[in-house]
Amino acid sequence: MLNHLQNLKDSLIQEFFQLYEQYEPDQLYACALVLNEYLGIDYLAVSSTRSLFSEQEDSAEYLSEADKWNVEKWRYRTQTHSAQGLHQFKNIFADYFKQRYIYGNPLLNSPDTPQYNHLELLLDIFQQAKQALSNAYDLDLSQIVF
Repeated sequence: MLNHLQNLKDSLIQEFFQLYEQYEPDQLYACALVLNEYLGIDYLAVSSTRSLFSEQEDSAEYLSEADKWNVEKWRYRTQTHSAQGLHQFKNIFADYFKQRYIYGNPLLNSPDTPQYNHLELLLDIFQQAKQALSNAYDLDLSQIVF
């Protein structure tokens, strides 16, 4: 499982950096790891201030102020059908937690095993990836909400 965690972190860094390079001139203000109803990873999305509606633009092409934080309406996202990147982790973690939390699993009784749930694990990896991304590429991410 530790191998998958490192691979997930590396994929988050790679996917975010690709979005960052492409849309950074548009002034990114937010980044979200989008999960499905089962806490499986769907995609990574970012939004920019340039994508917000202002009086000079056609409102159909831009986000309204009310949709500024509506991640489903953000246009800049990673590919969801790729066999690479974040898509490969959709089922890995679901299978891991399904096996880990089956009644009578010896891992549950081990005092040396951290008792992460799925969401805690994803949030921890997301934070680690953000920090590693900032350090590796010397990015100022203080203006982006993660």
